[in-house]
Amino acid sequence: MGLFRLGFVTIYLADPLISGFTTGAACHVFTSQVKYVLGIKVKRFNGALKLVYVSNGTINIVKTSA
Repeated sequence: MGLFRLGFVTIYLADPLISGFTTGAACHVFTSQVKYVLGIKVKRFNGALKLVYVSNGTINIVKTSA
């Protein structure tokens, strides 16, 4: 958006929409990095429920290794 100078469009977007988008982006980044922080290998997933599958796989690996 910055390249095309479309930042003014955000004025017309509701605050809860921006907040939800930011929260979703943060969850995505956290989920993609947690395997490196914990030093575990998690199977790669694709699709709409990737966040759920990766979280579930991480929890299962942590449970079984404890």
